Amino acid sequence: MKVFFIIFLVMLNLAAEKKLELVLEYGDPISDRSEAIKKRVINILWCGPTHIAYLSDEGTVSCYSVKDTKVVWSKKFERSTCIELSYSAESSHLAITEPLSSNRKVHIVDVKSGKSEHTLNPTTMWEKTVGEGMTNYGYFTGAEYLPNNQGLLLKYRDEVGNIKTLKVSHDYSTDSKYELNLAGEGEIQGKFFVQYDGTFARVKKLSDNKQLLSIGTPPKKNRRVIGPAFYSHGYTDGKNVVLSLDGGCFGGGSIQVFTLPTKTPLTFDTEDRHMEISVNFEKSWIAVTGTSKDLSLFDFKGNKITLIKNASLQRILCIDLSPNGKLLAIGSWDTTIKVFEVKDL
Repeated sequence: MKVFFIIFLVMLNLAAEKKLELVLEYGDPISDRSEAIKKRVINILWCGPTHIAYLSDEGTVSCYSVKDTKVVWSKKFERSTCIELSYSAESSHLAITEPLSSNRKVHIVDVKSGKSEHTLNPTTMWEKTVGEGMTNYGYFTGAEYLPNNQGLLLKYRDEVGNIKTLKVSHDYSTDSKYELNLAGEGEIQGKFFVQYDGTFARVKKLSDNKQLLSIGTPPKKNRRVIGPAFYSHGYTDGKNVVLSLDGGCFGGGSIQVFTLPTKTPLTFDTEDRHMEISVNFEKSWIAVTGTSKDLSLFDFKGNKITLIKNASLQRILCIDLSPNGKLLAIGSWDTTIKVFEVKDL
């Protein structure tokens, strides 16, 4: 009986038997927040197993080679806060979007070399394909690669918030038009659209606009509802939905995990606020950070797998788990990027 009890205790603690080991740090940390603000890292993205693309607040997109431990290329753009990054594993292309700059272009770049492969003009492509001017419709908001080499989606929004997408094939020629007719803030993630707008969140399939999940009440037209807590991030693989419910300045945040089709989530406290999260569905892991500068790793059951206190000198602004879940990259207000390896104890 004693042996069985020990085995039971070991099984209960399996989720905690991990550690985050710092394996790479790039850049000299700047302690003065006002000095660091223009160079702080505000977006970070794994581009395959060996390269990391990241965006600084001054509008520079850079690519760092983990294997060679150096920045292999950098490109300066007009407006940093509006730039989007999307990566295609099949083509090794990085789509860099400038939706609100004077250019309003999508730049297709080879990740390893930094060579510009294509430059797309979303406004011109819309007018040629749809047959109506963008001024009569709305504006371009970004681009997102579809999985399995299915192409690139150019995203547009009209004046009342409805979203439409133009599919561009893998050779970057116009393919067909998709209509989502959704309102509010949201993201296209592979085959799904995840929307989070104040206290409302929902998930839909791109192929048939079928709704998989809807939580809360949609906000009224042109009015975003922000309560004591609001949805700040959302991710799905079609089987599970992970939402972050952020208390903002009013309190701590929490994570909600839905196993579809159920609408009753498993909810757990993250002990952090103004959260940034990254999800690996294959491992069932959620990486969480926030204003505390701590770095936590949870499983989908809410177990805290590991925790690093003060993982960065300044607040961590962006976070991304590698596709295989073995590495975790962060970008900080102190202008540095760091990579941690998830290891067994």
